[in-house]
Amino acid sequence: MDRYASMTELKNTAIGGKEWAIDMSDINSNTLITAIHGGGIEPGTSEVSRLISQIGHYNWFSFYGLKSSNNNDLHVTSTNYDEYNILSMLRECDYTVSLHGCSGKDSVVYLGGNDVSLRETIKYYLTENGFRCEMAPQNISGEQKNNITNKNKRGKGVQLELSTTLRKSFFKDNDFKRKNREDKNQWSETMYHFADAIVKGLENYNEEQPQA
Repeated sequence: MDRYASMTELKNTAIGGKEWAIDMSDINSNTLITAIHGGGIEPGTSEVSRLISQIGHYNWFSFYGLKSSNNNDLHVTSTNYDEYNILSMLRECDYTVSLHGCSGKDSVVYLGGNDVSLRETIKYYLTENGFRCEMAPQNISGEQKNNITNKNKRGKGVQLELSTTLRKSFFKDNDFKRKNREDKNQWSETMYHFADAIVKGLENYNEEQPQA
C-alpha cells in the first residue's frame, strides 16, 4: 500500500525541494516521456527517460524522490497519479512512453500499456539492440484506463518496467547510487543503446502513421 493516496496528498504533505522535486521539459512535442517514480524511488528511470527525451526531442516529466532513505514512501501508484503538470502535458500529447522500475535479477524489459502497436514497434528495436523483452505480468501491465500512461489524447500509452539489474547496467560498475546517477560521466553505453532503441521505435512508428 502506498503511503499517500494521491499525488495531491503527497505534495500537500511531503516537503517539496527536500523530499521530492519535479523536473520537466515541454517543447511542444506530440510525445511525452515520463518517469513518475524517479530519483531514489525507482533509480535510473529519471536519467534514462531524460536521455530519451533529449535524443528524440520529446516532452519530458520526472518526479524525483530525494530522501536519503525510504524513498518508496513517495511512490504513488499510476492509477492515482493526479499530478497537475503531467496531466496538463498529457492532454496535448498523442504518444506516451512511461519508464518504471521493478525488481528482478534478470536484465529484462516488461512491456505494458494499451498502445499495442507502438509497444510492439518499440519491442522490435529493443530486441534489435540486444535487450530482452517480455510481456508484463498483470500487476504491472499498465492496462488500466485510469493509468497515467493511458491519459494522453489517444487514451493509450506504453509502459516499460525495467528490472533492477537492467537499470544498474545503465551506470558504470552497475552502481546506481545517487552520486553516480547525477554524474553523466558515470552513465554507461548500455543506457545510450537503450535510449536509442526507444527513439528509433517512436520515429519509425510515427513515420508509418497517416498524415493529418
